[in-house]
Amino acid sequence: MDEKPTGEEEEIELLIVRAPILKSSHGSFYATFNSVTLTVDVEYYRGAVVIEIIDTPGNLALSSAFYVDGFGSQTLNVSTLEPGDYLLRIVAGGVVYEGNFHIPDE
Repeated sequence: MDEKPTGEEEEIELLIVRAPILKSSHGSFYATFNSVTLTVDVEYYRGAVVIEIIDTPGNLALSSAFYVDGFGSQTLNVSTLEPGDYLLRIVAGGVVYEGNFHIPDE
């Protein structure tokens, strides 16, 4: 049996908060979280992707950027973040996605 010591991965629901000018140009974005890592998967997109993790007071807690050429993925270590609620923001071109996640107390 293959068990993850950090618990089950949960999908973060991403909502578009700034829509693209051309509907077909924004690709597909997915995010999963398991209390140790947060992974952003991108499909059908070419360009820079910026990932921001923002804490409840609105401070930037963690950020990363990577380039995607069709398909790509970026995994961030979030184990150093304090327990609490966070906002995940993904910026890709003119499109902004946001989703919420929670780091539980251990």
